[in-house]
Formats: sequence, C-alpha cells, structure tokens
Amino acid sequence: MTYDIYFVRRRPGRTVVESIEDANEEMESADAWWMGDGDPEPVILTQQQRAAWVRIVRRAAEELGPVEVEEFLPGPTLCRNGPRGRLQLDYAGEDASIAIPYWYWGEEAISVAEDAYRLARLVEEESGLAGYDPQADQDTMTGDAGKAAARLGGVAQWAQENLT
Repeated sequence: MTYDIYFVRRRPGRTVVESIEDANEEMESADAWWMGDGDPEPVILTQQQRAAWVRIVRRAAEELGPVEVEEFLPGPTLCRNGPRGRLQLDYAGEDASIAIPYWYWGEEAISVAEDAYRLARLVEEESGLAGYDPQADQDTMTGDAGKAAARLGGVAQWAQENLT
C-alpha cells in the first residue's frame, strides 16, 4: 500500500478528478490482462512524450538528487532513494503516478511529501498533465505539501503502532 498521487491529461470541460475517473473507466475495459486475459500492452511514448520524460528525469535529478530510471512494458519508471525518502514515478505519456511507501511520519513525512510535491509540479510543468492527490483531496500544483505530509504521517504512524 502506498500514498499515491495521480496525473492525467485534463479533458475539455472536466475537472482533474473527473478526468481521472474517465481514464480509470477506460483502463478497466482495456486492462483485461490483469485478469489473466493476456499480456499488458506496452506503452510506446510519442516523441513529444519521450522528450517530456527526458526533461522530467533531468529536472528530478537536479532538484531531488540522484534518481534511477528503468523501462517497463507499462512505461518508464523513476525512483529516488535517499536521505529524504523513497519516491517512485511511473509515466505512461498520457497519465502518470507517484507512489510513496507508508514508512514515514513526523519530520520524515514532511521531507518526502515536500519532495513528492516538487516532483509532481515538475511533472505537470514538463508534461502538461494535471496532478491530483486524493488522500489530501487537492491538486498538486496549488496544493499544500504539509497537508499531504500530515495524511502520510498519520497513516504511517497508525500502522507502526497498530500493525507491528
């Protein structure tokens, strides 16, 4: 289980949340392979999407520190493991997501949430996708990383105290 932030291309006349819901409905019908009905379709980024990905990786390394990049069938992935926490960005051109493990609370939650929002904003700037944090119920471009840190830290602390 991870703390997730989602990105989607905003559809005309739709909010970010509505655009995410629309994309999820479309993916449900296209993702029959999850149910054992075949292999996933590989994501093939357009030249524009690949250029955005390259810019995202460059800026993430500059702004967040060393990152690792791998290519998978569903698209490229960027991971940042460091003293300020672990983040993973999965990118598919027309959508993306950031995942943070529920390992952090207190000051650590603040650090990793600030970095997640920094990454989210650069993803938005470079790709044109719109980001939304459902746990904090806010857009990532204008949202408060402190609110995200409180949600992340609260769940992580509860899990540590009650599930270990």
